[in-house]
Amino acid sequence: MTIGYGDVVPTTTLGRIIAVLRGLLGVLMTGVTTGSTVYAIQVAAQRAGLRPR
Repeated sequence: MTIGYGDVVPTTTLGRIIAVLRGLLGVLMTGVTTGSTVYAIQVAAQRAGLRPR
C-alpha cells in the first residue's frame, strides 16, 4: 500500500480518521516487531557468551 499520485484516498471525515488510525497502527506494529526481534537477538547472544551482562 502506498500513498501517492493517483491512489484512492478517503474523502469522508470518518474515512480519514480510520486511515490515520490504520497508519499509526502500522507504525506501532513495525516498532513492536523490530524491538522484539532486537531483544531476542540480544538474549541469544548473551546466552551464547557473545555479549557480556
